[in-house]
Amino acid sequence: MFTRVDGLRSLEFGSPGEMRRWLTDLVADGRKRATFGLLAHDYVAENELEETVGEILVVLDNDQREACRVRVTEVSQCSFGEVTWEMAAREGEGDADLDAWLRGHLDFWKRSLGIEIGPAEPVVWVAFELTTRFIQRG
Repeated sequence: MFTRVDGLRSLEFGSPGEMRRWLTDLVADGRKRATFGLLAHDYVAENELEETVGEILVVLDNDQREACRVRVTEVSQCSFGEVTWEMAAREGEGDADLDAWLRGHLDFWKRSLGIEIGPAEPVVWVAFELTTRFIQRG
């Protein structure tokens, strides 16, 4: 179950520590405008519904403090192999191209979850816009 803040669902990006700080900073700076979740792991296993357009989400930092809030602008589901560069680039993480993005995400999920992701794995893409920033970024 996702943590709730003031009745709103929350997001925590990446792994705790330096990765989460970096990704949270990207969101708070307005550069990261999308994310991907694994349908089976992030929704089915967590007993959560997909986000909805217009929904406000609270972005939490490493200390579970509210870093910012975002409004969902688009949600779609596809297989990992169907992810487009346009979708991936909106994550704002500095990947050079789609191949780099794919390799980085495969590595992340293997390291953090211990699972191998294939091209048929369903993913949920959530695009958003920054609405409120609560902590200053660097």
